[in-house]
Amino acid sequence: MTWRKVKLGEVLARVRNLVEIEDDKEYKLVTVRLHHKGVTLRRLARGNELNSTKMHSVKAGDFILSGIDARHGAFGIIPNELDGAVVTNDFWCLGLDKNVIDRDLFLKLTSTSYFDDLCKKASDGTTNRVRLQADRFYNLEIDLPSIEKQKKLIEEFQKLETTNSQIAYELSHQLDLVSQLRQAFLREAMQGKLVPQDVRDEPAEILLEKIKAEKAKLIAEKKIKKEKPIAEIKAEEIPFAIPNSWLWCRLGSIVESMNNGLYKPEEFYNTSGIACLRMYNIQAGQISFHKLKRMVLTDAEVETYSLRKGDLLLNRVNSVELLGKAAYIDEPRETLVYESKNIRARLIEKSITPKFVNCIFLTNIIREQILRNFKKVTGQASINQEQLSSFVIPLPPLAEQKRIVEKLEKLMAYCDELEANIRTSKGHETLLQVALEPR
Repeated sequence: MTWRKVKLGEVLARVRNLVEIEDDKEYKLVTVRLHHKGVTLRRLARGNELNSTKMHSVKAGDFILSGIDARHGAFGIIPNELDGAVVTNDFWCLGLDKNVIDRDLFLKLTSTSYFDDLCKKASDGTTNRVRLQADRFYNLEIDLPSIEKQKKLIEEFQKLETTNSQIAYELSHQLDLVSQLRQAFLREAMQGKLVPQDVRDEPAEILLEKIKAEKAKLIAEKKIKKEKPIAEIKAEEIPFAIPNSWLWCRLGSIVESMNNGLYKPEEFYNTSGIACLRMYNIQAGQISFHKLKRMVLTDAEVETYSLRKGDLLLNRVNSVELLGKAAYIDEPRETLVYESKNIRARLIEKSITPKFVNCIFLTNIIREQILRNFKKVTGQASINQEQLSSFVIPLPPLAEQKRIVEKLEKLMAYCDELEANIRTSKGHETLLQVALEPR
């Protein structure tokens, strides 16, 4: 296929349809979102509210770009609902020479990072006034085949896109199946079906009595506060049957203490202080140290809000979908504290396997109770310590908790591997974009 170099100025020309703004008339103003996210309505305004009288009208199907943000992928097609809208001089409406470049091929080209890079090369200016420079932009060269071959190329791309969409759908379906598989493993674990019971295990009933005794001891030693009486579990609260050696209990029964995190204004954050875990750092049952923030704290604050191995960190404020997500604190690699939208649940040491409790929070057992109990506060979902303490959870013998965790870790690693393979396949979709970039 023979390609030739063509300057953008040979295939593109700026179109200006100047309109006379009338004070009492209402106009649609458009904006172009960054990173190829399209053209949308910015607002409706009357003529006397506009800052500029030099406005241009655009038609549905026009290609426009932002002279200020083109380098960030701010270009797109005017949708039908914005036909007749107006834009300022900061927006370029571009017409094509259809004898040189096919419209569909041009639109494909502008959906790539290659076109973003062209706009970056053609932009210049001081820090807050970088703009696309017309002379530079129109002098940039791209490689194009003949118009006939462009049309054939687009036909091939469209076939590839159809296949690509089918593959993407299948890969997404596979990821959904892996997610379902995770839940199936967790559900079996919580129902006592994942590992066999051992008659030699100390029953959960005895384990719970030991936990109560340990809590009473800590209260007597004034290490923890005396708690409110824990309500008996009603029959209608029990979601399914569990083995005879297990029992249902409330989360508060196995927790030594619960504490909300620390609130500090933004000025207390820095780059060298104490590491503070936020909502973001709780990811899929684990602590993520990506985007870790730090803050300046007093010694007393560090002592009060420090996390130790075995603590469970829970989101108490978030979107409904993410509310209650939890993570187990493994051996901390440094001093860690937690911010105010989280709750630290400290479990009774040596009586509970924290990783098992963490697994419970990955199941629908907790999700369903959250959905029944959360409240909306300033637009976000919220759940408090008292509500969390009342949650009903299954409690196996301690030895079986450890066997369940060991088995689940192997099964979840298997699911992780499946997901990684699927995502690798999904990544191949980007190769289609590379094929679109001129040579």
